[in-house]
Amino acid sequence: MQSREQAPGLFLAAIAMSLIGKPFYERGASPDTGFDCAGLVSYALSRIGIDAPHSLWPQYRLGVPVSTAHMKPGNLLFFSTYASGPTHVGIYVGEGRFVHCTDTRGVMLARIYDPFFAAHLLGARCLTVRKRVSL
Repeated sequence: MQSREQAPGLFLAAIAMSLIGKPFYERGASPDTGFDCAGLVSYALSRIGIDAPHSLWPQYRLGVPVSTAHMKPGNLLFFSTYASGPTHVGIYVGEGRFVHCTDTRGVMLARIYDPFFAAHLLGARCLTVRKRVSL
């Protein structure tokens, strides 16, 4: 069995999957009230010990870029849907799928290769979490 330190991406993906069905709430970042896309990511990251702002541009600067061919569960996916730069974010969960939050359907699962998302994909980011070692 893997620990949080060994597989933070898998835990992040599992947390995201557990939130499917939660409602949209503008500027929301709680399963009790609902989420927007950045709030969903901020909340999920906080559950694995990463303090991330509830804002797309700072989230876009987290971690390191990763190609779509090398994505792993827990990578963040950024999209440029209506303006230049990141305007939407989701959490990759594997097998070409990601969890994100829309204003019409709330937290949901989508396919990265859906024509809309494929056309608007800005990039993926891999977050690195350093394992704590006791000396």
